[in-house]
Amino acid sequence: MKKKLIKTGNSAALVIEKSTLEALGLESQSQVLVQFDGEKITMQPTPTTREMLDALLQASEKTQQLLAEILKKLEG
Repeated sequence: MKKKLIKTGNSAALVIEKSTLEALGLESQSQVLVQFDGEKITMQPTPTTREMLDALLQASEKTQQLLAEILKKLEG
């Protein structure tokens, strides 16, 4: 989809249609993560606290499993 930036003070804004906002579960004052990799800009909804905690728990469990495997190899 091709879009045009709108001048807002010393900055520029991008208008996002209501249907797109709704599909992403966003509202006009929602916080989003914006990333720029040197070539393109990506935007995504900010993860909820629950999503961040779930990701942290999964990483912790994976780390514990890896450490248990390493310990077995060192003992064996």
